[in-house]
Amino acid sequence: MMNRIWVAQSAPPRTRLQKIGLLLPVLLLLQALALGLNPSGTVKAEGFSDPAFQQQWKLTDEAVATGKASRTYFWGPQPFAHTAEVYEGSPFNGQRRVQYFDKARMELPRKEGQPDDLVTNGLLTVELVTGQLQVGDTQFLQRSPATNPVAGDQVGNSLTPSYASFNQGNLAFGVSGATKATDRTGQPVNEAVNANGQVSTLSQTPISLKYARYFNETGHNVAEVFNNFFQADPLGESKWLSVMGYPITEPFWAKDKVVVGGQPRDVLIQLFQRRALTYTPSNSAAFQVEMGNIGQHYYVWRYGFETRDQLPGNYRLINPVGKTLYSTSIRKPSDKVILGDAPSTITGLWALNEGRAIVAVDKKTYLADLTKARAFKELTPPTGDGLNPANIAVFQAVGSPDSKKIAITFGSGSTQVVQVYEVNTLSGDNIAVTDNYRAFTLSSNNTKNIAFSDDSRYLMAAINDGLAIFDVIGRQNKVLDVKGPAYWVGKSNQLLVTSPPVVQYDEAVSAYKVITNGKISLVDAVTNTIKQLVEGPKIKEALPSPDGNYFALRQSVNLFDSSGSSSLIKNLLTFRSIADPTNDLTPTFEQGTGGRSSSEPSLVGWSADGTYLQIQSRAGFTAGSNRTDNSFVSLVNGKALKQQEVPGNYLSVVSLRLAAPVYTIKALHTYNGPYEPSDQSITLQNFDNSEQTVLFSVKVTQNQTNNDTPIRLAQVVQVPVV
Repeated sequence: MMNRIWVAQSAPPRTRLQKIGLLLPVLLLLQALALGLNPSGTVKAEGFSDPAFQQQWKLTDEAVATGKASRTYFWGPQPFAHTAEVYEGSPFNGQRRVQYFDKARMELPRKEGQPDDLVTNGLLTVELVTGQLQVGDTQFLQRSPATNPVAGDQVGNSLTPSYASFNQGNLAFGVSGATKATDRTGQPVNEAVNANGQVSTLSQTPISLKYARYFNETGHNVAEVFNNFFQADPLGESKWLSVMGYPITEPFWAKDKVVVGGQPRDVLIQLFQRRALTYTPSNSAAFQVEMGNIGQHYYVWRYGFETRDQLPGNYRLINPVGKTLYSTSIRKPSDKVILGDAPSTITGLWALNEGRAIVAVDKKTYLADLTKARAFKELTPPTGDGLNPANIAVFQAVGSPDSKKIAITFGSGSTQVVQVYEVNTLSGDNIAVTDNYRAFTLSSNNTKNIAFSDDSRYLMAAINDGLAIFDVIGRQNKVLDVKGPAYWVGKSNQLLVTSPPVVQYDEAVSAYKVITNGKISLVDAVTNTIKQLVEGPKIKEALPSPDGNYFALRQSVNLFDSSGSSSLIKNLLTFRSIADPTNDLTPTFEQGTGGRSSSEPSLVGWSADGTYLQIQSRAGFTAGSNRTDNSFVSLVNGKALKQQEVPGNYLSVVSLRLAAPVYTIKALHTYNGPYEPSDQSITLQNFDNSEQTVLFSVKVTQNQTNNDTPIRLAQVVQVPVV
């Protein structure tokens, strides 16, 4: 059975309408030249990705940017990000081009019968309040309402109402349980709302204001200060509705004031379908009414961006070259920083949150600071339990969401342990270790993956014997009887576990048979309950979406041929809801690469906004050649948004994966024969194919050890600005 992704409420009508900043030192320049790196580069400032976007911006904001007008921006001084986003019905293979500004998002629908230069203005406010991510004219994905403050500082402003506050209080049109307001035209605006969505009546308001008009379409009044703003240039009565949309809330004073630039202020807030407006009496007259930074807020909500930085994010390529760890800005490739030098060749790298990384060097482990150039901090390795200090290695490292803990899997011989290190946050010395303790001790090298829950209290390790859970607060662990790869489901304390089918060769029929079906289970780390979601003989892999509402399901077409292998292993990919795990939301997508030998396809990972997933398969051909096929499949319709074949040859290394919110990263190690150096490169590409930047390029000789390490360990991570 196949179900379409549903919409919880009707869609309102659509109408027309940055960095670390470190300098490149001479030492780095010399080292870069010695390595064959390209030290030159230009600042890749975000420009207009389409002339239609630029023309729309000129109509309203060019005058402000050039100083000819003194008022709030309608879009912003310049765009800060662009890409292609999933949108069902778009003629561009289920995607549409978008560009983000501080105050809004521009979109190019380019549908049949519409002008190519038609620019639409997203209904971002509705999505932020309802939690319904719009991915088509009538299609939505379920998310949680945005917790960003509607106005003021995005950090240190917790008492200001968020978009979720208006949902929690049932105060917005489109929210279940919300009711229409009465026509209050001419009455005083004297209501306030707090961060919990609770409304109160003020006995004395910061300034006397009145309601100016009522809109029955959404059942809300508009404050006079906002109505007056609509009548002024460059809007006017005939234009403002296409820019703002109808009001979806009443105008409210922020009950506990709004923190702006670190200072509390009285602010009136009102949400419209497309924009948010604020009125700050203490501002100068030209800037008392301002457009909220809803474009920024939406980008943060959709892509999980860290609000400490300037948008679109201080994303950097982190990769080792020999003993050196480099950090390169993806927006400004010439900004290449040496973070530290190790005593010998770096063999392992795991980037963490809060601007940290774990670096493995020979038999030692270091904690690296990604926010500045400084020496690595050596970590004390675990001892006892059969670990051999002379032969200890790091297998995996992860950071907790609260940035206060790091879990590292160490191993030697037949023993593995998972050690937890307590560390300072970025406000102090973020590589200072305050405590360390053992989470798990395992008798064999069987740890598949480790990860912290969203609340940072629980650490899980998928092991051969079951699912190991460690309570960080209670310092206790347990093993649950469910086996297979496990992933935390969104922000919950539940895990999605896939137990692949057990297959055995039956000599009587000369074929492989399924002995035990594959299963997908939902495991609660608190209650220890295990709930089976789905079972079947062809289940291979399941991966939950970042929000935890959906999961990708990979199933085999033919399990095995008579030899137990196949020259073409094909799998089917579909998407399902955690709430309804037995029904496919989309048609099946088939993935497989034919050749002399094929590997099982794998689910590489989800996009940052959870609207599509990368699946990858690989096959070998004659004369040592090979090919890796990558498909990026839409959660909305089950079709490939983009497919990319990456050819390789003997001793080549190929990797293509999602990186940062709107980019893919391709890492290549091309073997040119026994007498020529190999070529290595790392290339970053926007998902809409509009830009391609080489972040790393070097030639390496064949006698160098670990010569594919720079690209094999390379990662694009968000590094906080300090």
